Amino acid sequence: GYAIGANMATLKNRVLDIGALPNIMSGFPEWSAEFPARIEVNQPINYYYGYQVEGVYQNQAEISADPLASKYNQQNPNAPILPGYLKYKDQNGNGELDEADRVNLGNYMPTVTYGFNLGMNYQRFDLSVAFQGVAGNKIHNLNRAMRRKYPQMNADAAFMEGLWRGEGTSNTYPSASGSVAAWNLQASSFFVESGAYLRIQNIQLGYNFNITPTIPVRVYATADRPAIFTRYNGFTPEVSGMGFDNNVYPIASTYSLGLNISF
Repeated sequence: GYAIGANMATLKNRVLDIGALPNIMSGFPEWSAEFPARIEVNQPINYYYGYQVEGVYQNQAEISADPLASKYNQQNPNAPILPGYLKYKDQNGNGELDEADRVNLGNYMPTVTYGFNLGMNYQRFDLSVAFQGVAGNKIHNLNRAMRRKYPQMNADAAFMEGLWRGEGTSNTYPSASGSVAAWNLQASSFFVESGAYLRIQNIQLGYNFNITPTIPVRVYATADRPAIFTRYNGFTPEVSGMGFDNNVYPIASTYSLGLNISF
């Protein structure tokens, strides 16, 4: 025999009214000024607000040819943009990185929440598997962003292994020196990642037999949360609050054996 079950919920939200205010800034308390979330009419509530990253500057010629970067370097000769630094999109084309260049980078609320389960039995064996997942949400990876204040702290493997090491090596991650430079540690899409995941929530395998005709026995093994599939680079995509990951500890997996005897 077998059984199949599934469920899905969708969510779409939009702010309708915040009174006379043009917007309300919020975010993770300690970092709300540097890495804000924003509430604005006709936008989803508490969306991440920052610059859109277009890539990484590969060489000095590329920097000199970019009006935004060359103008910035003229104004900041002691801390210039260098090859291996992030390239931000100049949304209004005015040659400056300013407030008008910040955009909606997504928010923490999943647009889809879903689950499904499978059950089957064959002769004395039974097996059940339950899955759970979300999609359409974003996570603000403060673990990476905190290098702005704590350059000595650890970083995730994808970040360290993907660092720009010379022309053509990466168009995603900055250089090692750039990873702690103020230019690269501003609120941007670099720190906003997909929070989608699919988790195996539970697996149970059982075997049924009788000690006597009137005493049934079931032996079983259970795995709770044994695996999760996600592209998020933090410890876990299951981040509470407004999706700001500030060293959130992952939920543990547990494995157990059981015995049921009825008499």
